[in-house]
Amino acid sequence: MFRTTNAQVSLFALMLAAAGLPLYIHLPAYASGELGMSLGALGGLLIGLRVLDFVQDPLLGRMVDSFPNARALFAALALLGLGLGFALVFTFLPAAGQLFWLILGLALLFTAHSLGSILFYGQSTALAGGEAGLVKLAAYREGGSLVGVLLAALAPTLFVAAGAGGGGYPAFGLGLAAMAGAVWLLHPPPLADHGPRHFSHAAFCPQKRWRGAAPLDRTDQQPARGADLDTLSLLCAGQAWP
Repeated sequence: MFRTTNAQVSLFALMLAAAGLPLYIHLPAYASGELGMSLGALGGLLIGLRVLDFVQDPLLGRMVDSFPNARALFAALALLGLGLGFALVFTFLPAAGQLFWLILGLALLFTAHSLGSILFYGQSTALAGGEAGLVKLAAYREGGSLVGVLLAALAPTLFVAAGAGGGGYPAFGLGLAAMAGAVWLLHPPPLADHGPRHFSHAAFCPQKRWRGAAPLDRTDQQPARGADLDTLSLLCAGQAWP
């Protein structure tokens, strides 16, 4: 059972990481090159989405705490939101009302990522079965995160090399949408059926590894390896940037 849990941890961490920092890497090139959007307008949009995160993250954490029996539903909604958001933003963005649909898609992505992160990182101790299992669980989690960041950072370049059009971004959106579905079908996200009811109060101090430099890890209280992941993904971004 513990091996299955490790696989689930790695896959869900992979999906969350793929939907995190790589979005910031690819979005400027995609919005300016494919959509004709100015970087100033995109910057304003991202600031607005960060404000949305600031407001909604505590509310999402409260919601997850208030309905502990709905964790599987929340995990499904997080993966569904990630899949639909990436497909909408990068693949099926309508030409009519393009800005509206872009904002909607990005808001869906940010919300789904926040919900998944709060649900996932808030119950790692319960998933590990105690303090002794935290190190092993963290290794699988961070390994999955590393693979997710690197794959998503390089994906558009790899798709272009394979002959995809549109800078590889339509295939990128479909690929991540398919990945979200595959994560759910192959190994549904790990959910603890024990542990304290209020497991997600860390959400009230929203700190996502892909949005900052090495915040304090929520599970083992050691400095997280977020800065290392950021460095590696930015190296990949040098290959992905046109």
